[in-house]
Amino acid sequence: MAFWNVVGQRHVRQAIREFDQLGQDEFLARYGFGRARAYLLVIDGKTYDSKAILGVAYRFATGRPLRPEDFSGGIHGAAGVLCSLGFEVRDIMNRPPSTAGAPEAT
Repeated sequence: MAFWNVVGQRHVRQAIREFDQLGQDEFLARYGFGRARAYLLVIDGKTYDSKAILGVAYRFATGRPLRPEDFSGGIHGAAGVLCSLGFEVRDIMNRPPSTAGAPEAT
């Protein structure tokens, strides 16, 4: 089980830089992730596979990457963690977008 309190914005940004350098396909293959099916991280107008980015950000924080089966990618998993760090996460399943501090729809 991952403890997300060790992951900060800088670790997420390091993972994003690696993603940009390698490209999506190589980044995902290197760490064993598939393409995002529901939630995308949005940074400077570009989208990223949220679960893969957080798994690699964990590596920058701890020295050990997480595999896809080590944690969930949904709003109660990777997407929620990224939102809590202040990042924008887009739900590509046509649900309202989520951002840190935004009230949830009821």
